[in-house]
Amino acid sequence: MSRNRLSRQRLAYLFSAAVALSLTACGGGGDGSSGTPAPPPSGSTLNPGSGVSDGAAPPPPAPLKGQVTRNAALQNVLVCLDLNANNACDADEPASARTGADGAYSVDIAKVPAAKLSSSSLIALVNTGAVTDPGTAIDSANPTVAATTTSYVLTRPAGAGGAINPLTTLVQAGVAAGMSEADARKNVAIQLGIAEAKIDNYQDDPPATDAEVLDTARFAAAFVSDTLRSGRPLEVGDQNSAVTPGVGELINLQYTDASNYYAYWAESQAKPAGTPGSSSLLMKAGKYQGTTSAKLALYPQAALTPSGWKMCDDSIPARGTKGNPYRTTTCDANTSLASRGAPQDIAGKAMADVVTAQQSNSNNTINAGMSTGGLIGALGNATFPAGSAIRNRTSVTLGSYINIPDVRSGFGYAISQSSVTTLEQLLAGAQASGANLANATGMLPMGTVGNQSWRSTVTGATSPTSGTVQHYVCDYNTSTQTRSNCVPIGTGTYTITTQSGTRLMRVTGQQRPTAGQTLLFTEVDWGGPSGKWVYQALETKPDLASRVSGTASRLNGPAWAAMKSQLGI
Repeated sequence: MSRNRLSRQRLAYLFSAAVALSLTACGGGGDGSSGTPAPPPSGSTLNPGSGVSDGAAPPPPAPLKGQVTRNAALQNVLVCLDLNANNACDADEPASARTGADGAYSVDIAKVPAAKLSSSSLIALVNTGAVTDPGTAIDSANPTVAATTTSYVLTRPAGAGGAINPLTTLVQAGVAAGMSEADARKNVAIQLGIAEAKIDNYQDDPPATDAEVLDTARFAAAFVSDTLRSGRPLEVGDQNSAVTPGVGELINLQYTDASNYYAYWAESQAKPAGTPGSSSLLMKAGKYQGTTSAKLALYPQAALTPSGWKMCDDSIPARGTKGNPYRTTTCDANTSLASRGAPQDIAGKAMADVVTAQQSNSNNTINAGMSTGGLIGALGNATFPAGSAIRNRTSVTLGSYINIPDVRSGFGYAISQSSVTTLEQLLAGAQASGANLANATGMLPMGTVGNQSWRSTVTGATSPTSGTVQHYVCDYNTSTQTRSNCVPIGTGTYTITTQSGTRLMRVTGQQRPTAGQTLLFTEVDWGGPSGKWVYQALETKPDLASRVSGTASRLNGPAWAAMKSQLGI
C-alpha cells in the first residue's frame, strides 16, 4: 500500500503561438508622407502586405514535470507520454530519466504536436524486481525492499504535468470511462471519503504504516495501489446517480435443507439522483428444525456507534459509495475501504456445478466447511441467469470498531446480571484476595480458547477509574466447561473511560490469543425490562494485519436472487 511529498497545486502548461503584434502605419499629419506602410525591419518574418508581424518563432512548450508517489516518493520509475495509449513506454515516446529518491520527473514535449499532447496521458511504470536492480521501483517510505511484488502502471489525466500517484490513476479510470476530469475528481473524493485537493497532494498526511491504519487520503492511496497491484479493476462511480432497489450480493449461506439454513445478504435501497452515495440493508433469514429463527438469533451483535450502543439488525442501513475501491459503513460504526476483483461470469451455468466448484475455493462463502448434499439437491438443474457473476471482495477497517458479538445471556459475552450491572461491581468481585486459583472463581473472565482459559484479578486501585491486575492462564475442560489450575502469567493495568456516552474498561497486558481484537468490558443499559448489563466486548487492533478482512468470494445480485428463489428463502 502507498504514500509521499507533492506540491499542493497541479502544474498547468499553456501551449500557444506567440502573440502577433499589430503594426501602426507611418504617415499623415502633414509631414509629406504618402501613408504607405513602412517596410518590415531586416530579419522579420512579416508576410509583406499583411500589416502584422509574427515576431520571433514561439518558444517550445515547457517540459511536463511533477512527482511520482505511492506512500512516499517512488524511485527508479520511468515516466513517459503514452502517445498511442497502450499503457507502455515505447522507444519513440518522450520519456524522463528514471526518477531519483525524490520521485521527480521531467518529460521533454518539444516535438509533440499540440493536438497529440492534449490527448495523451503521462504514465509511470512501477516495476518489481530485485531491490538492487536500477529498474525496480523503490518507495522511499520503505527503501530496503521493492515497492511492489507485481508490476503495474500509474497515470494521470492528459493535458498537464503534475502528481502521478494511485489517486490520479483512479481519476484517469473515470476519464477513460467517459467522465470529464472535473467530474471524475469530484466522484473519487466522495468515493474514498477524502478532500478533492488531496488527490494531487496527500503527503502532509501521516505516513501509512503496517503498525496503524489511519483514515486518511494517504492510506486511501495505499489501498488503491493494492487494488492495482492485485489486478482488481479501478472504477469511478457516479456518486449522484439514482439507485433502484433490489437483491444484492450474497454474504454467507449455510444450507442443510429447507428446515435448516442460514442466509445473509445485502439488498440495495432506492435513492433518487442528485444525492451522493448508496445504502443497502443487510438481510438475514434462517430456520432451525423447521422453526423460523427469531430476530435476536439472527442479529445478536451490538456495536458502539457515535450515539451509543446499537443492535446491528436490518433496521440500520449499510451506507457506502459506488465504484472500486469503495467506502462502506455498517451498523453506523464499522467504516472500511473495500475492493472487488474482476467478475467471473457464471451466467448459464448450473447452480449445483458452481456450488461444487466453489468448495475448493479458499474464499468460498457457500456451505463452507459443511456438506453440500442438501443444497445440491435443492438446486436441482437450475441455472444462473444473464448477468450472474462471482466477485472476490476484500476490505480494511479504517477506525476503531467496538462490538459485542452476541448480547444474549449464556453466549459467552454477558456477565451474570444477578450480581454485576456496573464495572465497579465487576472489579469488586475480582479482587486478588478473594480469588480461588484452583477453580478460577472470583476472577475477571478474559476469554477461553481451546482447552485454556484466561483470568485476571485486581491487585490494587490507583484511582477510582484505574488500577493494577494480575493475569492467569487456567486449564479448561471443554466437556464440563470447568476451569482449574490457574497459573500467574504476567501483570497489567485497567482503566475506565467514557466513549460515545458509554463506559468502557480496557485491560493491558492481556496474553489471550485474539484474531486481531482486544478484549474489554462495557456497561450497557437497554432500558425497560432488560435493564443494565456488563458485557465483554471486542475492539479491533490498530495494525494492518488485524484490520484486513479475509477475501470473500460472493455471488452478485442477479446470481443470488435466482438461487434465493430456487431455495425458497
